[in-house]
Amino acid sequence: MSQIELSHATGIKQSRISEFETGRIPTANMTLKTAVTLAEALGVHAEDLLD
Repeated sequence: MSQIELSHATGIKQSRISEFETGRIPTANMTLKTAVTLAEALGVHAEDLLD
């Protein structure tokens, strides 16, 4: 899934998704709500997204 597709599926800005993916913002700093939203869209557990 592309960042743009994920952004559309979650309502999270593509630029924020990019920051998490590139490490500019550590995933450990994402909110629980963001982690759950991304995890649901990706079909994984929220814990899998956190450092």
